[in-house]
Amino acid sequence: MNFIFAAFVMLATAFIGSSTRSLIATTGGLEGYFDKAGVGDYMISVGSGEIDELEEFLEDSDNIRSYSQSGSNLLTSKDYVTLSSGEEINYSFTICVTAPETYGQKYFDADKQEIVQVEQGECYLPYSLMEGAGLQEGDRITVTIGDTSRAFTVAGEMMDAVMGGEFISMKRILMSTEDYDILRDAALDAGIEEYIFYMIDMGDEQTFVNEFYASGIVTLTSFNRDTLGMTYVMDMIIAVIFVVVSIVLIIIALVVLRFTVSFTMEQEYREIGILKALGIRNGSIRLLYLSKHIVLTLAGSAAGMGVGLLLENVMMAGASRRIMLEESDSILLQIFPVLAVLAVVLLFGCICTGRVNRISPVTAMRAGAEGESFSRSSPITLGGTGAMPLPFFMALNDILSEVKKFTMMILIFTLGILMINIPLSAVSTLRSDEMILLMNMAKCDGAMIREDPALISQTKKELEQELDDIEAKLMDGGIGARAFREVLFRYTLSFEDNMASSIAVQGLHTDTAEYLYFSGAAPELANEIAVTSLVAEKLGAHIGDTVNIMIDGENREFMITALYESLTNMGEGVRFSENAVLDYTEKSGAMGIQFALEEDTDAGETEQKLAEIRELFPEYEVMSCEEFADDTIGVSGILDSVSRVILAIVLAVNALIAVLMVRSFISRERSDIALLKSMGFPDGTLILWQGLRISLVLIISTILGSVLTLPLSDWILSPVFGIMGTSRITIVIDPMMSYCVYPLTVLAVTTVFALFSALQITKIKAREINNI
Repeated sequence: MNFIFAAFVMLATAFIGSSTRSLIATTGGLEGYFDKAGVGDYMISVGSGEIDELEEFLEDSDNIRSYSQSGSNLLTSKDYVTLSSGEEINYSFTICVTAPETYGQKYFDADKQEIVQVEQGECYLPYSLMEGAGLQEGDRITVTIGDTSRAFTVAGEMMDAVMGGEFISMKRILMSTEDYDILRDAALDAGIEEYIFYMIDMGDEQTFVNEFYASGIVTLTSFNRDTLGMTYVMDMIIAVIFVVVSIVLIIIALVVLRFTVSFTMEQEYREIGILKALGIRNGSIRLLYLSKHIVLTLAGSAAGMGVGLLLENVMMAGASRRIMLEESDSILLQIFPVLAVLAVVLLFGCICTGRVNRISPVTAMRAGAEGESFSRSSPITLGGTGAMPLPFFMALNDILSEVKKFTMMILIFTLGILMINIPLSAVSTLRSDEMILLMNMAKCDGAMIREDPALISQTKKELEQELDDIEAKLMDGGIGARAFREVLFRYTLSFEDNMASSIAVQGLHTDTAEYLYFSGAAPELANEIAVTSLVAEKLGAHIGDTVNIMIDGENREFMITALYESLTNMGEGVRFSENAVLDYTEKSGAMGIQFALEEDTDAGETEQKLAEIRELFPEYEVMSCEEFADDTIGVSGILDSVSRVILAIVLAVNALIAVLMVRSFISRERSDIALLKSMGFPDGTLILWQGLRISLVLIISTILGSVLTLPLSDWILSPVFGIMGTSRITIVIDPMMSYCVYPLTVLAVTTVFALFSALQITKIKAREINNI
């Protein structure tokens, strides 16, 4: 019992220490990392054709303190980066190549040293790209742009402040200037445009934004430092999750403390009575019980501090390879978990031992008995249960007779089920078929992805022809389907005195009525648009207002007819109707090609169609609608890993609780068990009785946790999804995983430990009945 209490204290201390330090390091270290990397107040990327116009604007603006180029970049794709053996690299990032001779941003290697030069024939890759592609230092890769291929040796990992966040789907390959120049010439010959990143430091940001948007300069991306910080929010969310886990573990430790103190006092009522009869004060008696738990808390906290340092390294493994964090040797951060847990245990221990004040010497000498009660304590009787197995009846009768005794287990097991189910709900929601609508895309049966660097130069007619060709090829293969895709732009919107820049989309082969809006009606006319609530808030505009958008150097008027929310682009978005006339030379890219089957198919038939489409289009990566949405957002895999870690924690907690409770019950009921043995009850029945009590409590907790999962998931996860861009989300629960697979796993493991602990019943002899 003492060991189990110390184990919970150790776990609580370890997790609260490691998660708190991780959260502080991630949130506080991000700004320091941006400063060292030379990240400006504002970042803009433009094509090579807009360089002179942008620099002229920056030179003439009185609000600009300084600006610098942050390197030249060429867009390419995973289809043009392979192992030197020709084998494809498995990852899902759009990539760009860049030279390290940057005038603003700095890059750092795995040892946190600035990369000032890259040898010809070598390259540096970000951690996420190396991890996703399964690459290691020394591997050989080939980059192909146009008709030119260059082989590179991976020199190591790099840290890229601008494109290193989890929510940035574009990653950079850092190479020498000589190699970059060769690929740039090939790109220009192939019609692939070079683009430049600028880091800008300004005075008043809103003044700069209004002046810049009014200039009409076409940009690929533009965002401020705060928005860049949000791309690293996943590391912070993980740290917050483990802070919550730590708090739950502290609650469990306190519940265990209350149980152990109460149990010990019940076992030692006579000793308490003797001490009181001898005139020893209540405070001294309470201190006697507290002192043991203080020592156990100190021992558990000290061990937890060491374990916490190891856990911190594990928790920060990914973040430390994306963010250049400073090593912290603060003594306060090291001992804070110990002091916090000790203070909480001390306070709660004082409350638990308050019962000593209410015990009279006479009552204590009588082992706590104040009289006898002959009232019925259980609603069931053996005669009224029919064919119910005896061990099951005994277990159920115990629970119904003494509900209060089992409340602690119900609380702990319910918390464990919730700790498992809430992250599972987040993963299920992100992988649901409704997620595609929250990404501001139309529902589909699948998608085809092939990154094409030449996409940026294609006209609207060429893009539509590509969709027609795909539909025709599908029809020739016996598959009737409609192919469509979203084309991306970046435009500046103005309303009254407010201006905002946003990603804008227009669907090809789609109807605006196919998309999800939470207010208003879908835009139909050429001068109608829908905007996200975030863009509307920046502009101070509402449905029915007319905003101006700079398109092809002309200020055009558009009426807002609907509002929506989007999980992509950090909540930004503008949707044009299919009738709007846009300049496709200003597009910044396009999403993967989606397709909707003409026939209604079930899941099995859809998967069969996807397999046939993969054979028809081997040059594309074909995936289901759910896989496409999951691949685009790209965070469900991280949360899935977190949920598995939490499952392991819950299994460990439940195992410890099961061992604690079974041993406590057997210790308390030793003479009762001896009596049952003397009556002929076999060991197997008694062991099963003890195990079933734990199992039934866990089943009750699972039902309670399942009922609470949906409301608590909605309450906890909605703000998280709000950070990503939408708070109007319907939480999806996977019944198989949340109500079957994981609960059965927890039930099986917990029951095994309970039965194993109950084996000590075999050591109890019938003659111990004399201790009654």
